[in-house]
Amino acid sequence: MFECIKKVVYKKQLSFSPEQYFKLENNENKYIVTYSDRNNLKTKEVSNELVIQYFDQLFRIIDGWKNHYEDTKNAIIDGTQWQLQIEYKDGEEENYIGIDKFPSNFEYLDEIKYELINNVGE
Repeated sequence: MFECIKKVVYKKQLSFSPEQYFKLENNENKYIVTYSDRNNLKTKEVSNELVIQYFDQLFRIIDGWKNHYEDTKNAIIDGTQWQLQIEYKDGEEENYIGIDKFPSNFEYLDEIKYELINNVGE
């Protein structure tokens, strides 16, 4: 179902904090998650069941999102920047970025990320 997706990369940088990094990548027909954990990158293999669940939730969340969110009225130097990139095997990409502004359901993006990471075996 989601075999056409090559990788998903999600980055979030809160003012003066280390960047939060998450990548779910299809590598030779198995999915690998790489994520930041206290400034260290960890990599684990993910079951197909968890991948399907993650993608199902992800596409429900981003349905209707615009590609760019920016708070131009209240420009904050030390705010939050984020980016979500979905790359397909055919080379097509979807990109969503934001600077101090978010879609209304943005918090669910972090929730499904942590749900996947917490359910991946050691």
